[in-house]
Amino acid sequence: MSMLHVYAIVDGDAIRGAVPLGHDGQPVAAFPADGFAAVVGAAKSGGTMPTVEDVWHHDAILGALMAEHVVVPLRFGTLCDQAELSGLLRERRRRTWRDLDRVRGRVELALRLSKTVDEKLAPEPTRTAATDAQTQPGTAYLMARMACRHQAPAAGDTAIRDIRDRIDRLAVATAWDDGAWPVKASCLIARSAVPGFIDAAERLVERYPHIGMSCTGPWAPYSFVGAFGAHEGTP
Repeated sequence: MSMLHVYAIVDGDAIRGAVPLGHDGQPVAAFPADGFAAVVGAAKSGGTMPTVEDVWHHDAILGALMAEHVVVPLRFGTLCDQAELSGLLRERRRRTWRDLDRVRGRVELALRLSKTVDEKLAPEPTRTAATDAQTQPGTAYLMARMACRHQAPAAGDTAIRDIRDRIDRLAVATAWDDGAWPVKASCLIARSAVPGFIDAAERLVERYPHIGMSCTGPWAPYSFVGAFGAHEGTP
C-alpha cells in the first residue's frame, strides 16, 4: 500500500502559491477534507534514513505554505496511507477547525534566555531576532536550541519569574520549557505584532544584565496545535 508524507493541514481545498517539491523529489498535493486539506507527497517505498537536510526541507515546505495559508504543521516524518489519512481527517474534523482558528494570522517565535557564566567577566549578551523570511531556517533553529551546561535556574529566581510573567502578557500564548539553562519558551504571536514583541522582550531583558536573550522565527506554530492522530476527546 502506497504511503504519503503528510506535511500540514491548510485552510481551503487546494494549495495556493508556489511550494517546493516534497521529499524524494515528489510533488506535493492537497488531500481535501470538508473545507480544509492535508498537504501530502508520495513517500518512497521502504523509506530512507532521514537527514538534517530532510528536516529543514520539511520546514521549507511549511514556510512556503504559510505565505498563502493558515497552517497547522505536522511533525517531520508523519506517514499515512490514503485510507488512514481519510479516517484521521474525519475523526479530527472539529479539532482541526479549532487549531486553524487558533493559529490564524499567528506564528511561533522561539525565545531563549541564557545566563552568563560570570556576571563580571562575561561579555554583554548577544540578542538576535531572525525574523526575516529569507533567514536560513536551519541556522536560526540550531542557534535557538544550542546546548548549555549551566545549572538549572533556582525556583525563586526573581529575574526569570519577572521575565516569564511579562512575556506571558505580551504573547497570545506561551509554552515554557522548564529545566536547565537556557530557559526556553515558544510564543504564539500575531504575525503583524512580531517586531513589537521582539522590541518589548529585548527592553524587558535589558533590565537584567546577567541574562541574555535570543528570539528566532517566525516558525510554523507546532507548539500550539494538537497532535495529529489524537482522538477528538483528547485535550
